[in-house]
Amino acid sequence: MTRRVDLMDMLALSRDFLRDPAKRQALRAAAAAYDAQRGAQDAPEPAGIVEETPAAPARPSSPYRGLTPFSESFLHCTIADADAALDLVLPELHPDGIFAGVKTALEFTAGLARRLGLPVRIVLLKPTDQADAIRARLDAFGIGEAAIVSGHEIDSATFSRSDLWVATHWWTAHALDVAARTGRIDASDVVYLIQDYEPGFVGWSTDSAVAESTYRAGFTPVVNSTPVAAYLARSGAPEVDPAFVFAPSFDLDALRETAEARRRADTVRIFFYGRTARPRNMYGLGLAALRYASRRMAAEGIPASFVMAGEDGPDVDLDGAVLVNRGVLTRDDYFALLSEVDVGLSLQASPHPSHPPFDLAISGSVSVTNDVDGARGGLHERLRAVEARPDVLGEALVTAARQALAEEPGEWAAPAALGRPFAEVVDAVAAALGDRLGRSARLVEVEAPVPASESVPYRPAAGADDRTAGSTTVTVDPSRGSGDSWASEANRLLSTVSTRHALLLDPAVRLGDDAAAELLRVAVSTGAAFVQPVIVRESGTVVDAGAVFASRGAPPLRLFEGHLPADLPAGESLPARVVVSPAVLVDLAVFDGFAPGAPADVALARASVGSGAVVALRARAEIADADSRRLAASPSSRSAWSGVPSESLVEPTPSAVYGHAGLALVGLAGDPVPDLRRRIVRNDFDDVARRARPILVREAEQGPADASRALRWSIRSGAPLGPEGRVWGDTYFAEDLAAALRERGQQVVIDTRESMVRPDSDHLDDVSIALRGLYRLPTNPAAVNILWVISHPELVTLDEIESYDLVFAAGPRWAERMDALSAVPVRPLLQATSPARFSPERSDPALASDVLFVGKTRNVFRPVVRDAVEAGADLAVYGDGWERFIDPSHIRAEFLDNDRASAAYASARIVLNDHWHDMAAEGFLSNRLFDAVASGARVVTDPIDGLEIFGGAARAYTSVDELRGLIGSDAGWPDREAMVGIVESIRQQHSFGARADVLIEAARETARVLRRPLLDSSGANPRALHP
Repeated sequence: MTRRVDLMDMLALSRDFLRDPAKRQALRAAAAAYDAQRGAQDAPEPAGIVEETPAAPARPSSPYRGLTPFSESFLHCTIADADAALDLVLPELHPDGIFAGVKTALEFTAGLARRLGLPVRIVLLKPTDQADAIRARLDAFGIGEAAIVSGHEIDSATFSRSDLWVATHWWTAHALDVAARTGRIDASDVVYLIQDYEPGFVGWSTDSAVAESTYRAGFTPVVNSTPVAAYLARSGAPEVDPAFVFAPSFDLDALRETAEARRRADTVRIFFYGRTARPRNMYGLGLAALRYASRRMAAEGIPASFVMAGEDGPDVDLDGAVLVNRGVLTRDDYFALLSEVDVGLSLQASPHPSHPPFDLAISGSVSVTNDVDGARGGLHERLRAVEARPDVLGEALVTAARQALAEEPGEWAAPAALGRPFAEVVDAVAAALGDRLGRSARLVEVEAPVPASESVPYRPAAGADDRTAGSTTVTVDPSRGSGDSWASEANRLLSTVSTRHALLLDPAVRLGDDAAAELLRVAVSTGAAFVQPVIVRESGTVVDAGAVFASRGAPPLRLFEGHLPADLPAGESLPARVVVSPAVLVDLAVFDGFAPGAPADVALARASVGSGAVVALRARAEIADADSRRLAASPSSRSAWSGVPSESLVEPTPSAVYGHAGLALVGLAGDPVPDLRRRIVRNDFDDVARRARPILVREAEQGPADASRALRWSIRSGAPLGPEGRVWGDTYFAEDLAAALRERGQQVVIDTRESMVRPDSDHLDDVSIALRGLYRLPTNPAAVNILWVISHPELVTLDEIESYDLVFAAGPRWAERMDALSAVPVRPLLQATSPARFSPERSDPALASDVLFVGKTRNVFRPVVRDAVEAGADLAVYGDGWERFIDPSHIRAEFLDNDRASAAYASARIVLNDHWHDMAAEGFLSNRLFDAVASGARVVTDPIDGLEIFGGAARAYTSVDELRGLIGSDAGWPDREAMVGIVESIRQQHSFGARADVLIEAARETARVLRRPLLDSSGANPRALHP
């Protein structure tokens, strides 16, 4: 008999061992020795043993050998035709270690398996002898019957060619990448569950290079949180489908209980999540920040105590104060501790939204953390993400401590959306893997008859010669019909229609209000055989506004793709050459049917090329961003030009169509061809055609530049698009500023958080102005970039300031301080009001009140409202969440439409106002002050510098007694005649028009200094060369 030393047992090592580079190198050496031993002849036993064993056959190896201990884990297993399974690959799995990322991977795999109807197999790269204990824990996920293969057992395992795989750590992804590169599996069968940017965990090294390479392995990425997805994109990884980005799960119920249990204390209680074992938690930086904050608070007389948890160890001296270490806590003890603190510090160098800072913020504490490439700003109203420097973090802690002393404990508040709901993402991934599943089913059920799909021609309905007026809506979903294609299914459905017109719709397209009627009206008035709406993504940019001929070798050019609807020409219709998107009204009186077998874009283009098409500009349709990719014109759609002479295709020309919108076409660019060298040497161009992209400039830019030429402005805010954005003050701020700029002859588009990066059209912008509130916004390299900080200055870093060409701030004190620190000018520019919307003449008796407050709770009992109740005010409140704090009799409504705000202000005897603590400290006068005084209201507010501009119409209070005096007496308030002058002064000097004048002059001056093209005296337009 023989004896072999199984060195794979050495791989079952602790995480601490693997973090040590020297030990990790030893581990690799051991693995290499094992690999060498695998193919060698077995060694004989000592003398006296006569039994012999034949030499083992040499095993294949790969160039990837030794990159990790597990690079070749799947090179020696059997791949065969067998029933498919869903294989989750993990480095290791311990029965008592199922939490965090491992728990997420198991939940994802179990959910995906249920949706796909596949059994689960757990593949562990390290060996385990606890398979039964692991299965017992897997019962909680509904996969207790899962097969478990571990360590060297992988060599003797059989996997199906039809298996789908889930990787979730870079070791596992690398092992599957090697298997794919050596032809063992197909990379498209692998889902890569990316839960953080793991190359950063190991430092610059072979490990980091290999980890980074897994993001380009051709797998389907599914990403934990939008910050990680954004970081991947900035790191150059391939694009991640937003439908495959899920939000991390927080224990919201426990955090709600934590918030309810917190009580105000005389001392500010500061918590630090400190772990030395995880370098990415930046323990040393955290201690430095705490020492800085401790000294500053001691100097200011702020009473504070400090406590730490996360890792066992001694207490820490903070240069006088003591950081008490509570060590490793149980779940219950952790949440109990959170209920006893007011401020938290938790750091994480990687982009993943670590739980402790969010747990603190959600449960009502002020949470301080480090920002990572701007990814954490604005994720929660009580989360302060700042630069990772001891002084900056320390100052943030001091500011948070001041806020904690001044306010009641915060209320529970859910975080901003950090991705799609987990279940929706699993649904989306399952749907995307449908083709793979279909292949697997056919391999398993080879004897089952496969029904033949029909090739269906168009056969007009009986009585088609006498069609009735009107239209019939037909939803074409080939997956639910018997046809062999979109064209066949559309033909089958249209053959049953008896009306003159039929509206063909893709299931994912949603028509806007009155769009169907507008399409029919345009069809009747123009006589067009094909009329389509303007199709817009949910994020706000145009998908398709008709298509024209650009080149015989290119698919149809979709007009205005990537533009905002504001770029479309005025009028009711626009000529086009063809239709390529399945959202179109068809005149059946002249319709000959679609070519059976063709996909939607090809069928539509071929059918419409002879008669042309019209776009109904006032008819809008919407589609989700993820679904919009399916509407892209495929290379095959260029077959619409087959057999048609070029001279018959040129009308309307792209130049003429864009000219209707005041845009000049200065050229066309072609998309890159993927794998170009391979395609050339293999003559492989059947599935590729270079898409034409228009290079556009505004027609105004073609003449000589001068100071009178209108500029195009993009006003950007962090507000969302659609109804959700209508409750954001930033939305109305942007609209009022846009109106003022347009009154001065400027061209303006408004970008929301979804649309502010427009690769196809943002080169048209001369000036990009970012309205900075909760969110940091990207700059536009083609424009003069202006930042206007209107709120939350504590979130704005020096790095952000210096990424702009010019900065304005609504807080003069902050502007002066930052101007001294920054290489970029920072100038004061107060907020403003719109005289068109805010006027004393808008008073309405139905909205009359004595003391008025308009605003949400922000999940706290806002001090000005609390003090007004205590002062006995006859209070009227508009805003949601107030039933938790005040008598319902005070609540007028949960929402006051912005169009009625002026009337409410004008009809109130006193209007209450307040500020975020940081805004008040930095002199950021709120927008409500300007709007209310412009409406003729008297305003009582918390203390802030700069109230003198309101001429006594806005007064500050510092105590409940003082507030009671201000709202209970007319003494000290301006009389009626004085108020008329004050109102007029605010409407003239502090209108958006006045601010627009400043911005226009500043933009031109900045462009002149920077020698930007919008003031290039030669008249040349360098942007025209860079689409």
